[in-house]
Amino acid sequence: MKVAALPLMLLAMSLPLFAQTTTTYNVVQPYAAGRVTTPTRIFNVLLSGGASISWLELGQGTACGGQTAPPLGFIFITLPSGALPCAYVTAGSGGSCGLVSAMFKGVDQRGVRFSGTVNLTSVCHYSRGGGGRGSGGTYYSITGGSLNFTQ
Repeated sequence: MKVAALPLMLLAMSLPLFAQTTTTYNVVQPYAAGRVTTPTRIFNVLLSGGASISWLELGQGTACGGQTAPPLGFIFITLPSGALPCAYVTAGSGGSCGLVSAMFKGVDQRGVRFSGTVNLTSVCHYSRGGGGRGSGGTYYSITGGSLNFTQ
């Protein structure tokens, strides 16, 4: 009986080593805004808890290195614990207007894997500009959303 209990005890002790935690960070004001581009590029989205999305890029063929073919985009995230290296997008929606969403995964500086999802609500409007060349165009404003981070 004691011999059988040892493997169970070792298994129970190792569970915290493999436990994953998911944290949700919500979009906060001031909202990010910018010009609509192809591929979709969204910068400087502030999140609750001191987190932020520094750069989200969605579009086939966009990569930041080490991605499997075909690359679908990437995301740079800053958490309260610090900036993370580039994470690659495994699935995402196209376009800068409406619901902008992506699933991502990566490996932090310590070699620990992470993954997550980002869902942003974006409102777009067209501006004719002030008469200067290139001043008109479609612009987005992030008005809500969240990032779920699992590690």
